[in-house]
Amino acid sequence: MATTATNRRNYSNTNLAEDDSQQTDCEQQLTADCLEIVQNAIAVVNPEAAIRTHCRLRCQTSLQIGTNGGVTYDLTEFDQILVVAFGKASSGMATSLVQILVSNETTTNHAGNGNQNNNNDNDNDDNNRLYSSIAHKLSGLVIVKDDHATQAQVDYLTQYNISVREASHPIPDERSVEATRELLQLVHQQATTTTADDNHHPPKRLILVCISGGGSALLCAPYAPHISLSDLRQTNTILLQSGLSIQEMNVIRKKLEVVKGGGLLAATGLGDDHNKIDNSDDYSTATSSHCPQPVVQMVSLVLSDVLGDPLDLIASGPTVRDTSTWQEAWDLVQQKLPPKGAELPEAVLHWLQNGKDKEAEDQEKKPPQSVGEGHGRHNKQSQEPEQRRHQICLVGNNALAVESAAQTAQRLGYHPIVLGTQFQGQAQDMAQFLVAMGQHIQQGPSILQKYSLGGSSTNATGEATGTWPWKEQQPQQQQQQQQKRPRIALIAGGETTVTIPSDCQGKGGRNQELALTAALAMGPQRVASGLPRLRNIVMASVGTDGTDGPTDAAGAVVDGSTTLRLPGQAVVALQQHDAYHYLAQTYYNNHDQKANRSLAALSSPLIRTGPTGTNVADVMVVLIDPN
Repeated sequence: MATTATNRRNYSNTNLAEDDSQQTDCEQQLTADCLEIVQNAIAVVNPEAAIRTHCRLRCQTSLQIGTNGGVTYDLTEFDQILVVAFGKASSGMATSLVQILVSNETTTNHAGNGNQNNNNDNDNDDNNRLYSSIAHKLSGLVIVKDDHATQAQVDYLTQYNISVREASHPIPDERSVEATRELLQLVHQQATTTTADDNHHPPKRLILVCISGGGSALLCAPYAPHISLSDLRQTNTILLQSGLSIQEMNVIRKKLEVVKGGGLLAATGLGDDHNKIDNSDDYSTATSSHCPQPVVQMVSLVLSDVLGDPLDLIASGPTVRDTSTWQEAWDLVQQKLPPKGAELPEAVLHWLQNGKDKEAEDQEKKPPQSVGEGHGRHNKQSQEPEQRRHQICLVGNNALAVESAAQTAQRLGYHPIVLGTQFQGQAQDMAQFLVAMGQHIQQGPSILQKYSLGGSSTNATGEATGTWPWKEQQPQQQQQQQQKRPRIALIAGGETTVTIPSDCQGKGGRNQELALTAALAMGPQRVASGLPRLRNIVMASVGTDGTDGPTDAAGAVVDGSTTLRLPGQAVVALQQHDAYHYLAQTYYNNHDQKANRSLAALSSPLIRTGPTGTNVADVMVVLIDPN
């Protein structure tokens, strides 16, 4: 039987653990609630659910993209429909999309059922023809991280002529390059290849692109022969260890690869960056001058892992024209990759410098542009505005996960406070900030009575729910409310970074590093300063993709006594960026479990969800019992 939030918390906050190393009853409940909150935050950005929310089949053959009406495509008008997907969530997104496209497929097996009447046979034949008219048009390619596609997804997509290719992440490998070149050819063929049947009427092609986090590594095609895969791998390793934001890394990445920064859009002829085609050998399909050019429409379905959802930076913007400059990329290398990018491969430095110099020369030679004069070459595609030929739909992001976390916290009886969804910076700095916020709230209400975040509180949808928990009160009211202050849930979204030295041998991820830093800040660091440990505050930080760095953990959940329960030196582990091996150790939550020596009762601060099939950056949760 379900219990109410009030009944769930009828434990005494004075029921402390038998020693400082054990969790209090309160901390055990806060830990369980933390895990439930982050689990629901991840579930809401499930790629299948995201696609179903934004893609619907209307009147059996019309695909509607977007909510509140959106744009509708009559699938019977297209002679071919290409589905391409790349990123950690690509297999789930593609599977869900194909299920929608062929949702009129009949489940009747004519060969195995001979007792149907003629009317039903006729109806089923009509359904089969309708299904066949869409299903036979499908083809495509999915590029996914190793072990992120289920066998059921692979089998399902294969029957609709959609191949699935696995590749490496976060450092690309030869499989990434081979799959990307194959994908580029498929897209370019859709935009250029015609048949004898197309002599009088230009064929119509629909290209559906599913983009998710991780696409920058999985969709990879260096400018060969100028840039090799080895050059690219070395560059990516340096970028990942540099402390650069994902936005800054992608500015550089877009200058080194064919497909990034609008390269996939250019392959269809819809974009205006023809340098992508001119400088690459990846577009080799010949077209017949006797046949009309295909009319191409493209839809990009984007599951965002970049804060603020800048479409040109998600997976390095393969379907969005690159607005960054070579000069910007060069400045990042010179100013933020010490010593002036000297560790980068010589070929990369040479390529970036040449691009910068050529850009400067072109600007000097460029004549003044008349009002209304277009950019780039004349596009052979229809003169229809580009925004009608290419639609971009954001199907999920970090804000959605954070909102779900807030709603779950509220359902569990907490007062949720969303701090924001665009936190960046060093993981250790973010941990210190969150611990300071938790401590500040727990030491209320004296200061917060007068200087709170506001005079009223709202729920996750923005509706007013009453007065702020620590709104200034009369002395009599303060005394009455002293023991009834609500538990608080601080929730934040973002993506922190960890700057790793080149000789680092440790293992971990930004969320594990954040959690270990918080555990030290709530415990040993306070003790060293003569202060008591922070108790009844629990913090969790997770990557929504389920893989934090090169580990099998999504993140970790910690409290002020975590470092007492684990052997080893937490400070040394943090200094060596080896949070994974430290937090992977197990412990017993209480003395009863320890006495029974039950292996099933062993716990670890690590949160292991397994690959979630999605990726919308990170979610951080701090639960505080202020009483």
